Amino acid sequence: MSSLRRLVAPALLCLFSAGPAFALDQSDLDTPLTDFATSDHGDFVAVCRALHAGCGVEVIDGVESLASRNSPLPRSGRTAREILDEYQAGRPHDAWSLENGVLNLRPATAPTPDWLSKKIRAVKFRKTDGYEAALTLLYMTGASLGVRMRKPPTLKPVDLSLKNVTVRQALNALAKADGEFVWIVVHAKPDQPWKLIFQPITFREESPGNLIDSNTDFLKVTERPVR
Repeated sequence: MSSLRRLVAPALLCLFSAGPAFALDQSDLDTPLTDFATSDHGDFVAVCRALHAGCGVEVIDGVESLASRNSPLPRSGRTAREILDEYQAGRPHDAWSLENGVLNLRPATAPTPDWLSKKIRAVKFRKTDGYEAALTLLYMTGASLGVRMRKPPTLKPVDLSLKNVTVRQALNALAKADGEFVWIVVHAKPDQPWKLIFQPITFREESPGNLIDSNTDFLKVTERPVR
């Protein structure tokens, strides 16, 4: 049985969530979307919003490129899989996938270094703000980190116990636990003063077609030490 938002029992959460979470399965991707709305961050993020599901985005060429290959065709009434496949056809250097119930968009060729593939032996969050939890995970990469946003997003408090996962898998666990959180990580260019740029989004705090844009972003470099 399929539902666009389903409550997954703790035992099914790939052994790294201590509480319930919202997840997608393959059948959700073949359900026609009835409330699709365009997004300044491209059709991939718009699909996530239409599915009412958190997701993850990892790019090398900058956030602004996410909307550069939007389809000119109507999307309402089409399935998520159709829209995502068409979107990927216009971005052959990227690939979308469903990872443990969370949609991901990633470079088809892994970046060097691949910061988000760093392994985490163990980390626990107890009623921790989801934004702070995401920052903690990104600090664990050891990479200098910039944060791009208008203001810190309002994420649900999380209770997670993660063991032997990558940073990417842990970020997906946060997105799944929240249900409306999109983590976007940009691998910065060599001439920038940081290695990763984090841009968090929640669907609770944006309106269709009005996500953060390059003219109004606030960019800062975090200085919190890696622990």
